[in-house]
Amino acid sequence: MANVGVIPSAYESRLSPVFGETHLGHPRQGKLGENDAVGWEVFSEELNHASVVDGVRLAKAKISRFPHKNMKHLAEAIGESKMPSKFIVSDGVFSMDGDIAPIPAMADLAREHNAMLMIDDAHGVGMLGANGRGSLEHHGVASTDVDLQMGTFTKAFGGVGGYVSGDQEVIDFLRISARTYIFSAPLPPAIAAGVTEAIDIAEREPWRREKALENAFYFRREVESRGYETLGSEAHIVPTLIGDELKAAEVTCLLRLRGIVAPHARYPAVALGQARIRFVMTCQHEREQIDFLLGCLAEMRETLNL
Repeated sequence: MANVGVIPSAYESRLSPVFGETHLGHPRQGKLGENDAVGWEVFSEELNHASVVDGVRLAKAKISRFPHKNMKHLAEAIGESKMPSKFIVSDGVFSMDGDIAPIPAMADLAREHNAMLMIDDAHGVGMLGANGRGSLEHHGVASTDVDLQMGTFTKAFGGVGGYVSGDQEVIDFLRISARTYIFSAPLPPAIAAGVTEAIDIAEREPWRREKALENAFYFRREVESRGYETLGSEAHIVPTLIGDELKAAEVTCLLRLRGIVAPHARYPAVALGQARIRFVMTCQHEREQIDFLLGCLAEMRETLNL
């Protein structure tokens, strides 16, 4: 809901009579009206989360999707754009592949072309970076180089709710314009307190994310040695490619019978023929548990002819 509400409203922020110009120095283009997104072109990563895709569609701007992590294609497309306002949006960690976006290159392009840049870091915050602050910290990108950073409390922090951060004037505008924020109930106090404590724990106990990433590295290396593809995974999300949708469902069922909960991702969540089991490693997983999982996957590779 954060992405669905923020993305259309971000376009409106440059048109709002509240601000003469945004923090990027773009002049106000006129009054709000039924054609709010006229003059906008959004450059959206092809593997962006479904909520980003929905937010982009609701904005009704011109949409240009660029191939996964292909900065050459993005540079050419944004350089050729005739639209006065440009918006680049990408996941930080891609939820189905587990790889990390080239944020430094996107920040450079945004700066060069005076474009807004938004990063959905739902899977990065709490896991990546020296202090667990996400994909930007992982890459050494300053928060001032990204206009909007979205995150969630439902992943690393085990709570509920989403958030977006950015310059004060833009956030103030989103508070009065993002429909999914205005017309949704606030977080219950108990959830807010729990999330606050979870953030404190993440800062206080960095071993948790270090062990989760260590577990992911071990599992990725070992499952690849057993013949599975992990689709370029770099983080705690480790997909194992199955391919066939029915076989992926069968793997999930067989793993469940062995006490392992591992839902599969299939079309239309991923491309047809790219069904996979999406494993997420945590600090609670012990080496013996991971080895048991690896043994099960090796057995299934043989019995199901994967």
